[in-house]
Amino acid sequence: MTDQEMVIRLGNYIIKLQRDISALEGVFTEYRIDTPDGRREIPYKEMAKKVAQEEGPQQVAVEQRRSLLEAIGNETQGSALIRGLYREFLEE
Repeated sequence: MTDQEMVIRLGNYIIKLQRDISALEGVFTEYRIDTPDGRREIPYKEMAKKVAQEEGPQQVAVEQRRSLLEAIGNETQGSALIRGLYREFLEE
């Protein structure tokens, strides 16, 4: 696979994640509920922040970042970075 093809796959992957996030936000907005203070919403952003700060998700994120940095290594060339990212996230 060429560098250009890897960049396109990485870009498509990021676009898909952004689309998924937008879709979930739309669902949460559509199916909002009455909160104790009378608002009609699902406080998903606050919930997501709270969950992300818990030890389990934090540890997973730290390990993923460590693994990513190891996969990339000390190389600074663009191709090496692209190849490292591609191997870490998309290689099957």
